[in-house]
Amino acid sequence: EREMTADRTRDKMHQRATKGMWNGGNIPYGYVNEGKHLVPHPEEAPRVKFMFQWFAEDPSLTRLRTELHLRGWLMRSGSPWGKMSLDYILKNPRYYGKIVFNGETYQGEHEALIEEWLFQKVQALQRTHTRAVSTIKRPFLLQGLLQCSVCGSCMSPHYTQKRHKD
Repeated sequence: EREMTADRTRDKMHQRATKGMWNGGNIPYGYVNEGKHLVPHPEEAPRVKFMFQWFAEDPSLTRLRTELHLRGWLMRSGSPWGKMSLDYILKNPRYYGKIVFNGETYQGEHEALIEEWLFQKVQALQRTHTRAVSTIKRPFLLQGLLQCSVCGSCMSPHYTQKRHKD
């Protein structure tokens, strides 16, 4: 019985995705939920468009995050933007009107916040890996000497402390 219920649920979710309907979950930044439909949020939607336009001109998550902080724009939780949250938004095809379900992309019924060409441009950009000012105040002799063979970014020092002796 549980397997049949799970199968029916998966089938229903797949059917909704092929129709372009949102299957629920966390409401994406820039949208609000009105009757199980995604509708652009009047305040957040222009911010999402700004994020894509800014990143298309300057592909640095750190500088984008700094600009958002200077403007006083926070996440819904009231906390400052993190690079991972920004990267998730910039990689999410939902913002140009698509729905992704089980690795397949479908045309969504919701309104796109950006144009597809802008989304594709942002995806094509090589993300520059800049690092915010470190809070580590000790000197590291090998800092900046080692580079990643794939992306060319410099390796940065990091250390941790055990919290428990055992």
